[in-house]
Amino acid sequence: MSGSGTLRCIEPFPRPFITTLANEGALELQAMRAQDLTAAWLNATLEDGDILFIDSTHTVKTGSDCLQIYLRLLPKITKKIFVHVHDVFLPFGLPTKWLIDHQIYWTEQYLLLALMTDNPRTKLLFGSAYHEHFNHDLLTALMHGRAESHGASFWFEFDGRGNA
Repeated sequence: MSGSGTLRCIEPFPRPFITTLANEGALELQAMRAQDLTAAWLNATLEDGDILFIDSTHTVKTGSDCLQIYLRLLPKITKKIFVHVHDVFLPFGLPTKWLIDHQIYWTEQYLLLALMTDNPRTKLLFGSAYHEHFNHDLLTALMHGRAESHGASFWFEFDGRGNA
C-alpha cells in the first residue's frame, strides 16, 4: 500500500469545510442523498480493499438512507471492502442517556445486525462499544492517554465478490 487514495464524500448538505476541501482538491464531493446512489455507481467506484465509511441519519423508516444503504446497496456490492459504521453500540442498545435525556431512538444498528446475522459475506472486525465494556483496561493502555477509549465505531468486512 502506498498510502495514497481518493477520499469521496457523499453528502447531501455539505458543511462549508467539506466544500472548501473539495474545491481545494483534497476530496471528491458528491452532493447527493444516499437514497439517490446506485449499486452500479458504488461498484464502479469501489475497489477490493477500499473502506466505506457510513454515517447516516441512523433511522429506519420509509424512504430513509438506511433502507437504501442496508437493503439496496450493500447486498449488491461486488467487491471485498471494509465498512465502518458510526454510532453503532452493538452488541448493546443505545446508551440510556441518549434514550432518556436526549430522546434519541436511532434504529440503524438493528438493521445492520439483521444484515450481518448468519451472513457469510460479512465478518465482524471491531466494535468499540463491545471492547469498551469487556476490554476497557486494554483499550486505555493501547491509547497511552492520548484519547478516551469509548465511542461507537463498528467495523466489518463485506465480501461481495460472489455477487459479480
